[in-house]
Amino acid sequence: FIQRHPLANALAHRAFLPHHVSINDLMANWLAIANYIDADVPYLKHALVMKLEDLVSDPDAELSKVWKFVGVEPLQHPRTVTVRPHVNRKYEKLYCDNLKDPVNGARHLAIHRLLREQYGESVRKLGYDLDEWACIGDAERTHDGGQ
Repeated sequence: FIQRHPLANALAHRAFLPHHVSINDLMANWLAIANYIDADVPYLKHALVMKLEDLVSDPDAELSKVWKFVGVEPLQHPRTVTVRPHVNRKYEKLYCDNLKDPVNGARHLAIHRLLREQYGESVRKLGYDLDEWACIGDAERTHDGGQ
C-alpha cells in the first residue's frame, strides 16, 4: 500500500471530481481508507505500507525495502528514471495560495481549522501532520494571531 499526505491526496482527487465534493469528504475518505489499511495489515500475510513522500525522497532505500519484502535481490544497475522528490509541491502551493488569498484566505483558514479539529489527531496517529506545510502557521499568524 502506498499512502500520500492527506491534504495533497484530497487536492489531487478533487481535480478529477465534481466541484460539490468537499475537501472534508475527501479527508474523511482518506482517513477511512488509511484506518482500514492500518487495521487490516496485522492480519495480512503479505502487506507492506509505505509513504509516497518517502519513496520519492529516497527511492533506492524504499525500493530496497520492496525488493526485500518480495524476496528478490535489488537491481544492481543504476536507476534510469528521474524521480520528482517534491511530489506534493503542486498541491501545497495550491493550498497555500488559497490561505494567502486576500479575499478568501480567512475562510480557507477556517476550513483548515475544522479539518484539523476533526481529523488532526487521527492523521497524526497515521504518521502525517495537517499543519506541516509552513504556510498554515503563516496564515494563522497573518489572519488573526492564531486564535
